[in-house]
Amino acid sequence: MVLVGLASLVLRAPFWIDPGFSVDSYTNANGFPAVQFFLAQGRIGQFLMIHTVESIGINYQASSLLLQATGIFMLGAASVLAISAFFRVEASTQKAICLASLLFVAHPFNAEILTFPEASFYPHFATFVSSFALFVAARRIVPLALAVAAIAFSLSIYQININILLVALTLGFIGVMCRLPACVIDKRGILHSGAIVVAAALAYFVAAKVLAHLLGDGMEGRGTLLPIEAIPRRLEELHQLGLQLFDRFYVLKRPLLIILAASLIVAGYVSASMRSGKVLLRQAGLASAYLAFAACGIGIVAIANVWWPVPRVLIGLSFAMAAAALPALIHPGRLTRAYAVCCSILLILGGTSVGLGIHADQKRINAWDDDLAERLYEDASALAGTSTPTIEIANVHMKWTHAVGVESLWGDMNMSAFAVPGALPGLFRESLGAKVEFIETTPAWMTTCNTLPGWPDKRSMRLQNEVVQICI
Repeated sequence: MVLVGLASLVLRAPFWIDPGFSVDSYTNANGFPAVQFFLAQGRIGQFLMIHTVESIGINYQASSLLLQATGIFMLGAASVLAISAFFRVEASTQKAICLASLLFVAHPFNAEILTFPEASFYPHFATFVSSFALFVAARRIVPLALAVAAIAFSLSIYQININILLVALTLGFIGVMCRLPACVIDKRGILHSGAIVVAAALAYFVAAKVLAHLLGDGMEGRGTLLPIEAIPRRLEELHQLGLQLFDRFYVLKRPLLIILAASLIVAGYVSASMRSGKVLLRQAGLASAYLAFAACGIGIVAIANVWWPVPRVLIGLSFAMAAAALPALIHPGRLTRAYAVCCSILLILGGTSVGLGIHADQKRINAWDDDLAERLYEDASALAGTSTPTIEIANVHMKWTHAVGVESLWGDMNMSAFAVPGALPGLFRESLGAKVEFIETTPAWMTTCNTLPGWPDKRSMRLQNEVVQICI
């Protein structure tokens, strides 16, 4: 566990040595939202964690290195706990569990959340808590109620953790059914662990609903479930996501990595199938379990009211790949095991490389945003005749990113701060040390901007009632 945690720090070194700025970094530059925001999203645990951490003097801006590094280490440790939740870590399985864990950690979906240095620690902490709770619950080391409470608390920090637990349970089911080496539970054990996860999810959901109504204005957005009438739309969205993942499961278009990942999953399935014998019921159960890996990897994302399938909420799929590979990595046959090890090493190297590219792209976006902010500030100050101009920006030409763009843009990952109006005050403050007042863009200026060329054309900027209006 410690070894994988340290390896994770090496693989993700740039993210904690030289973290970049996300749109949320700028939006939260003056502090995180009020408690009502977290209550509405069912994340009261995250609110409590943020204020607990800040109350002891650890601020994400001043201590991003500490928080990022600690979070990355905890994710590495959590991956070992989740992969081995139902297996003994012994001489025959130790290397396989480490490789499977690093497959998950090195996947680019886990790099994406590190581009949000102000928040990444909290999901990683939650993943560690829930994985540890499942690990000890499977061995019945702690009382059932304590395990339920720990998992429920982790979900109140980051609900996506439920997907990792569901994948781990599926792997445990395969371990029991196929009698995989070092499996520590039986059928009753997997049912016991599954009941704990279900009880924790229900306890969290009820508590989140009650607290949101008592202390806030109810739940909304990511804190609510998909209405029944929206199911057909969600099925189409899932279909489109599936097609997208054929190209971008490794974020960038890297066909070889996707082929290696697919072949590793197939090797895992074949290895488990060979151990399950020729019993038709077991073979059908195994095929269903491997299909369930994908369903559990998507998990709560599919039933949440808000559809925002960015890499950080799809980490369950990267964990599903690692879990599906484990039977091949512990297979007694040398050739099968050697093939699985080679594929795993290549995928770890490839995933790490893509992650480094994501970090490099973020630093480029940050530099471009800083440069554009400086030039806009100079022009706006000159036009207004003051060093503290009031600015109204309409973004109709630039949209999500700069003209050149970056290959790793996906949702709000490596998106320009100019795409989010709420991020602009923080951007100008952090990059220039300038206090600039921004007003909400009016529909009239948006309409006018559609007829004008974008900055730096002289027609893209004008002074109107002491407000500098800019079209980008």
